[in-house]
Amino acid sequence: MTLLDKVPEIPEFRGRFFRYTVNRQTNQERCFKEDFLVFSTGKRGALIQFLWLKNLWDELTREEFALFISFPEVLRNEKMVAFLQASISYPKGLIRNRLIKYEKLHNQQISSRSSYQGMKSMRFEIHRIQKKLPKTKPYSGYVKTPSAVGSKSPRKIPFLESPSQTVEFIESINWFFLLTVGEIALFQGAYVFPDENPKRFETVRNY
Repeated sequence: MTLLDKVPEIPEFRGRFFRYTVNRQTNQERCFKEDFLVFSTGKRGALIQFLWLKNLWDELTREEFALFISFPEVLRNEKMVAFLQASISYPKGLIRNRLIKYEKLHNQQISSRSSYQGMKSMRFEIHRIQKKLPKTKPYSGYVKTPSAVGSKSPRKIPFLESPSQTVEFIESINWFFLLTVGEIALFQGAYVFPDENPKRFETVRNY
């Protein structure tokens, strides 16, 4: 994958395709930004899912991995980020098995090998393009009057003012802990999956 001066309009493969860009880096000081230009037979979300599954069950190429971790959707996904972090220090097979077990436990979509096999027909191309950015005037930090940056008094948020408004708290899953420790906290201890416990019949360990 080389840096292109001319942006291609269509992919080399035939048929219907989707085209989108993903920012790789932006350098305001040097006045340029670098993007990935992607052509694929699947939509953006489908390609992210394919790269996720390929990373689980196979190996991503260098450019595929660079694209994968550049998607904002991936960086906002706690499960994907936790797996990437855990795979640095733990065997992929171990944390992959734990991942699938906890996906089943939490009734989530299973990242199975069969799902990966079913998406292998997806075709895509990855290009790197660089664009020049206009020079921006350096900010001095000096403000002449408070009105230049808004009102002196903070603006009230209507959402917080309404007494009838309720806030729903959603319990988050600590995926990094689950993938690296392999336990589920219980009232009196922790449940360890039998195939990972050296004492197969001792599934509950008291602290």
